[in-house]
Amino acid sequence: MIANKVLQFWKSKIIIVLTIALLLLIAGNYYTNYVEKTEWQKVYESKAKDVNLEKVNEIISGYTTMGYVEKFVFSDDFYIIFWIVIIIGLSISLSATTINELKTNYGTMIMARTTYRNYITKLLFSQILFMISYLAVFFSIAFLLTQITLGFDFSVPVNSSITSPSLLVHFLLLLANIMHMSLYAICLVLLTSVSGVYVKNIYVIQMLPFFIIILAYVAGSTIGNINFSFAKFSYYIIIDSAISSFNSIILKHDYTLSNFLASMGMTIVFFITFLRLYRLNVHKFSKDYLL
Repeated sequence: MIANKVLQFWKSKIIIVLTIALLLLIAGNYYTNYVEKTEWQKVYESKAKDVNLEKVNEIISGYTTMGYVEKFVFSDDFYIIFWIVIIIGLSISLSATTINELKTNYGTMIMARTTYRNYITKLLFSQILFMISYLAVFFSIAFLLTQITLGFDFSVPVNSSITSPSLLVHFLLLLANIMHMSLYAICLVLLTSVSGVYVKNIYVIQMLPFFIIILAYVAGSTIGNINFSFAKFSYYIIIDSAISSFNSIILKHDYTLSNFLASMGMTIVFFITFLRLYRLNVHKFSKDYLL
């Protein structure tokens, strides 16, 4: 069942649309950086006396192939939107699977052959395997296309945000950032996959991660205006904090409890909520799987 489910998820048309949308977002960020590079080149070529040409040349030399990758991963708007699109796309593709199958005759066939606990566990494991494989394949392809398009260059930018001159350290820190947000996305999508114990509408289940993210922004902007303590708390619940706080840890070596809570807090909350909903899901649908 697991292998067949993973293959079925890979064949989804939604995944094709998601992949194209993500590649366009990356391309948009690269184009923005290319325009910035062009502007700096014009400044350098002007040879203006009031311009530090050495510094400008250093900035221009930072737009290497790895520099483009780094600028995307450590960008604000593009990278946040990028992960929101990933979460929504995966949720639309995966989260309503359980409800869809149990609302059809397929549910009768499932319960005739196995227990509901066994079914839901294998299904969730299939989703985890698919999400891990999809993200791994996508980022590998995106990195390869970047190298092909911008030229095979693995040199670390001279003005890199990452202080280490080692290419290996540079690459591993970029990978750590991606793995960190992948865990955030996977936990949130898994949560929605077992939300059918409370939410019955398929479309609401599919869009539940979007509602959670938007609600966090609304709560953050509302509660945060009460006082400083609430403002600090509200910062922890928005997706921006998961990205920026983790960046502070790996770029500034700021290993504080505050940064850890901001970067991993919601991922932990999503995972605990998922475990709770999983138990409720098994308890309810083992008795009444046909809803």
